[in-house]
Amino acid sequence: MNKKKEILILGFALFSMFFGAGNLLFPPSVGVAVGKDWFEAGLGFFLTGIGLPLLGILAFTKVGSLDEFANKVSNKFNTIYSTILILVIGPLFAIPRTGSTTFEMGVLPLFPNSNPTIIAVLTSVIFFGVTLFLVLNESSITDILGKFLTPIILLILSLITILGITSDLGTPVESIINGNPFSYGFVSGYQTMDALASVLFGVIIIRGLEGKGVTDTNEQKSFLSNAGFIAAIGLGFIYLSLIYLGAQISS
Repeated sequence: MNKKKEILILGFALFSMFFGAGNLLFPPSVGVAVGKDWFEAGLGFFLTGIGLPLLGILAFTKVGSLDEFANKVSNKFNTIYSTILILVIGPLFAIPRTGSTTFEMGVLPLFPNSNPTIIAVLTSVIFFGVTLFLVLNESSITDILGKFLTPIILLILSLITILGITSDLGTPVESIINGNPFSYGFVSGYQTMDALASVLFGVIIIRGLEGKGVTDTNEQKSFLSNAGFIAAIGLGFIYLSLIYLGAQISS
């Protein structure tokens, strides 16, 4: 196994896990709201949208298992915390938000004259059916994400960024928010929910490593921590680009 190549693939996979619906929606909306103060708001967004998820990954490397993540508080607390975490990252918030974003932004505009209810049902069945197919094979999910999905995502977002920067989109205007741009970005970054998801994503990366025969605990931690930094760099590039583009169209 080429360790450097594998870390890069895992980093890309972790990036695509983090980059969900909120990660696409919140950065440009922050830029639109704060206008000229986009860089200050971006710093706040970075702290919670990148810093906290990275700390979550690094924290997970200290324990290596969700079953023991909060055991220093108590076993009961760990069970309750893990249950709530899975519910929030799953059926209560993240799953509906991901599905609705796919439908509202990716599918519905293509069928403006169709029955939205029928389109929504069909979109959900196909979208979550493909998702289920991919995640049933735990050992290969990181390869699918890291080798195929993330390069496509990065290519599309890079093209959007380049076209946005080279086009005359507009000029940033004064902020329309009541309050500090840094605080606004700070709160918006947390709403991506990646700080919560980071622990669960650590579990997925460890499972992927085990499927490839990497069973040594210290080696797993090394892979995961390095992958976390690669994902953080990728998120930083995309967030900065989207916040900037949002600011450009604030006028």
